[in-house]
Amino acid sequence: LLIGLSSDDINDWISTYQQDSHYTRVLEHLNDSSTKNKFQFPQYRLDTSGLIYFEDWEGHSHLCIPDSRKLEILDEVHNSQTESAH
Repeated sequence: LLIGLSSDDINDWISTYQQDSHYTRVLEHLNDSSTKNKFQFPQYRLDTSGLIYFEDWEGHSHLCIPDSRKLEILDEVHNSQTESAH
């Protein structure tokens, strides 16, 4: 399954990252040019569009969801027509 976000949605996510206390720190370190700060958050990476991904111990990347978006995402997934838990 291949999905994507519009450029407006991506910009909205980036703005939401900048308002999240944890991801603000992650972004500061990922954008810092000094190598000493690269090791504080080694499990995170920034893709070319500006979205943050978490890499698990098996090397799988997961899109990071700021706290303020979690309820929205869960609601959207739960109420989608393809959701089959009910």
